[in-house]
Amino acid sequence: MSSASKSRTRLFRAVCTLALCAAPCLASLASSSRTSSQPLTDAAAGRSPLVMHIHMVHMREFDLREGKAVARFEFHNSSDQTLHIDKIKPSCGCVTTRLNQPLDGYESEASGEFYLEVDTSAESSGQHQYDVAIHYHMGDKKDADAPSLTEQVVFRVDVPEKKVTVRPRALIFYQFTEQPTVQPVDITDFRQGKDLEVLDVRVECPHVTSGELQRTADENGNVKWTFPITAAGAVPSGRQTGQVFIRTNDSEFGELRIPVLIYGPPEQQAAKPAAKTEK
Repeated sequence: MSSASKSRTRLFRAVCTLALCAAPCLASLASSSRTSSQPLTDAAAGRSPLVMHIHMVHMREFDLREGKAVARFEFHNSSDQTLHIDKIKPSCGCVTTRLNQPLDGYESEASGEFYLEVDTSAESSGQHQYDVAIHYHMGDKKDADAPSLTEQVVFRVDVPEKKVTVRPRALIFYQFTEQPTVQPVDITDFRQGKDLEVLDVRVECPHVTSGELQRTADENGNVKWTFPITAAGAVPSGRQTGQVFIRTNDSEFGELRIPVLIYGPPEQQAAKPAAKTEK
């Protein structure tokens, strides 16, 4: 091999060795470049200033209370500007909203909450989904030129098959004065082709009595029975419990029960003697 050939061979080997040594460094540099650019991409994409802590609430049958489904949604303001909620608009008029917004809006990092409520007694059985839009703007409260922003949440409710309902599910009395307290009881039969009849109401609780039974109908024509339950004004101090038993002519709902709880006045108040009247 000539001297020139040997020189070219050594040069080629040196270039290959340099390339192999430099490859890991170049790969690391490329990876570092991609990693450092990722946050910039996320920042450029942006994030809603109104950060919802949860975007969907799903209430099943066992979550429902007194024929109502109530969902609580929490959020916070992630921006450095003041956030103002302009309106909360559900996809159905059957959903009512409740929001206690500060007069000056939500400052940076401030948290808030709102409630959605559905009266399930007016809804058909099965799963219902309500889409809710939260419209808001940033900056000054009265800035008409501020762009309107929107965030979406979902309220899903499993409405059980309606049969016979008793309201309230429990009777609680706070008898701290000598005035009697009356609470109405409603029994509604939502079944078609049934004729529920209340035969008897029996109260097993001291100082509590039931009133006259009345048969009526609700706004949808379903059979409805109502009667009052009265707690006497003067009751002993402390806590007393009992039950209301409702006997019907129905084979499936032959007896309905309502627990009763009475809180009497504090012992000091109960022991206080009545004022004497001078003759």
